[in-house]
Amino acid sequence: MDKIPLKPLERKLADSIRVSQLKEKKILLSVSGGLDSVALLEAMKRVAPNWGIQFLVAHVHHGESSESAINDYRNRAQAFVEDLSKGYEFHLLKGSGKNEEEWRNSRRTLLFQLKEEKGLDCIAMAHHMDDLLETRLIVLIRGVGELGLSAMQMYTDGIFRPFLETPQREIQEYLKDQGVGYVEDPSNKDPHHLRNWLRNSWLKDLENYRPGSLKSLNRSLENLASGVNLEWVNDCIDQNRILRNEFGSLEKSTKMALIAYYLRKNDVRGYGATHLNEIVKRLESNQKEFRFQILKRDWIVDASHICLGQMN
Repeated sequence: MDKIPLKPLERKLADSIRVSQLKEKKILLSVSGGLDSVALLEAMKRVAPNWGIQFLVAHVHHGESSESAINDYRNRAQAFVEDLSKGYEFHLLKGSGKNEEEWRNSRRTLLFQLKEEKGLDCIAMAHHMDDLLETRLIVLIRGVGELGLSAMQMYTDGIFRPFLETPQREIQEYLKDQGVGYVEDPSNKDPHHLRNWLRNSWLKDLENYRPGSLKSLNRSLENLASGVNLEWVNDCIDQNRILRNEFGSLEKSTKMALIAYYLRKNDVRGYGATHLNEIVKRLESNQKEFRFQILKRDWIVDASHICLGQMN
């Protein structure tokens, strides 16, 4: 029985902890200061004592920008998260990058480094149902194969995403009920990013035109993802390395699907069918050992394995 009566979002977090077998574990919370991650932090404060969980808070600051509005946002977000984290172990991490892809990779690297240094069990991130829908639509738009639909899961590869089955409106209602604010990232309004256009324009227009469409679309994509057979994929990957012999035996379309899955698994984004074609072409070389660079990552190939190296 819970020691503290939990609100609906907190109950969902507790259920996700139970299903993911994270009771009495040590968790690193990635908190940007935005709506979703602030809700995760506030909910974890109430849920953690019930489950014997210890958690740390990390905030990644992306440094100085030539735009004053961006600088103001980053500094306000840092101060805000530090204030919310009083009483808990807090870590300020310094990220870098020239675009969203590089920032994302920088954040991931820094968070996993801290996780290893502190001997923690996982990193908790606040991705929710709307994020998952947008990601799956982007996968379909880029034509990278059906395996991408199942790439984001509640708990996999050291990342815990407890809100994947929760729509953002419930997260927003929770924070409003708690009387807790958040810091809005101004880049979320930039329509030049495909995800922002989907979120702020296309999906809203679709729901307004036919109410209930987003729920139906979510369900349809989830059904498609659930029907993807991953057994053969597991036979092709060992310790996060693609087995070269197994890869060589696949049809080209299946090779592309495997590479798409492997890229998503390693949090490499921003790729499309053209990238997959080029990677498969390079990997079909008869050389025993070789390297090449695509998507700003090193691909390292030997007689037995194919794997990703570090970013430049």
